[in-house]
Amino acid sequence: MKTSVMISKNIHQRAFDIFKEHNILTSVLKTKESLMDECQKHQALICMLSDTIDESFLKANSHLKAIANYAVGYNNIDLAYCKKLKIPVSNTPDVLTNATAELAFSLLLACSRHLKSALHNAELGQWKAWEPLGFLGRELHGQTLGVIGFGRIGQAFAKLCHQAFNMKVVYTAKTEKDFTWAQRVKHAELMQNSDIISLHCPLNQDTYKLLNKQSFQMMQKQPIVINTARGEVIDQEALVEALQENQIYAAGLDVTTPEPLPREHPLYLAPNVLITPHIGSATESARSAMAEICAKNIIAGLRGQALPQSLY
Repeated sequence: MKTSVMISKNIHQRAFDIFKEHNILTSVLKTKESLMDECQKHQALICMLSDTIDESFLKANSHLKAIANYAVGYNNIDLAYCKKLKIPVSNTPDVLTNATAELAFSLLLACSRHLKSALHNAELGQWKAWEPLGFLGRELHGQTLGVIGFGRIGQAFAKLCHQAFNMKVVYTAKTEKDFTWAQRVKHAELMQNSDIISLHCPLNQDTYKLLNKQSFQMMQKQPIVINTARGEVIDQEALVEALQENQIYAAGLDVTTPEPLPREHPLYLAPNVLITPHIGSATESARSAMAEICAKNIIAGLRGQALPQSLY
């Protein structure tokens, strides 16, 4: 009987090519609801951030020899229970850093210049003549950028902003980084002094709804808020209220709660909110590299070897 791997969604072809080279069968899940049952027929799993790999799932699939999360985050997986069952787990660090930082940069540019409203104006035929006071935006040069979570992606985004627009960079993180161009500050100071606030932190009990009503009330410079981290890091009800009360200038969101965000959600109606469907890592090179990492980790697990990107 050949070894087989369950993949919860169709991913980049690179993974399938690697598995074929190693004579390993693959199966792509047809319906999300059947993941728990279908995994029982396979020896390993490549899952998405949207898949819930909790205790009940793991009890039903304790036979798995490896789980590879097709993402850098892994808050969807009960890592402690995986460890208890001795199921090795991996993620895809490093390879999506530039892609996600560049997407955050794109959201920032679009928000600062009202591109959503301007595009709709042109597409709907409302553009009749050049307007001296139309779609006046903010220039980014020399502004203060506050980065929450100064890991690889946060640093890459901050460097883009610093180098392109000579921004002053402040950040919050558990440990201080050795950068002459960035200064570590307390959360309240970042909220009060930043023209732009960008979220790059992992989701955990400390960051859940980190940006809440109190945070928005601290903001003194009506900042642009960018989130390419996790939707749950922002209290969305408080975000809607902050937009209505003009506490923030605009918001660029690649992540929401839930995903996908229901079409009737009030955030879609705000002209100064830009929402993208979680495309932070959506470049050809990043998704190919993610697929390769997952495949190589799965193969190592199937062979009883340590996973190159093991999470514990």
